[in-house]
Formats: sequence, structure tokens, C-alpha cells
Amino acid sequence: MKRINIKARVLEVSQPRVVATRFGFYSNVTNVLVTDETGTIQLPLWNKQTDGISADDLIHACCMIQRN
Repeated sequence: MKRINIKARVLEVSQPRVVATRFGFYSNVTNVLVTDETGTIQLPLWNKQTDGISADDLIHACCMIQRN
């Protein structure tokens, strides 16, 4: 695993949905479509991470863990 940082532009924000976690809690999750010079991905944002996110925003996500 390695840590990655991304700076990207938000293209689209899905409607938030409530999901049950494996620990028995309920959380809000929103999928955000983001793009940069290397491509486009869907980035799941959880709970307060989604506050104030809208299309055309610039975001900086740091300390994400990439799993193989």
C-alpha cells in the first residue's frame, strides 16, 4: 500500500445515501466524479467530507491509501 494525494476538479456529485457499515453503524456516503490531467475517477466521500461539495469545485484529498 502507498499513500496518494490528489488535486482534482469535481464534475458530478451523486445524491447522498445512508449505508450500514460492517461495524453496525449508519453513515452517509456520496460518490463524487472527479477529474485531473491523468483521468477521471469516482471518489466516495463519507459523512462530513461531503459538506459543501458541488460540481466545479477544486478538491485536494490527501493521505489516501491505495490498496492492490
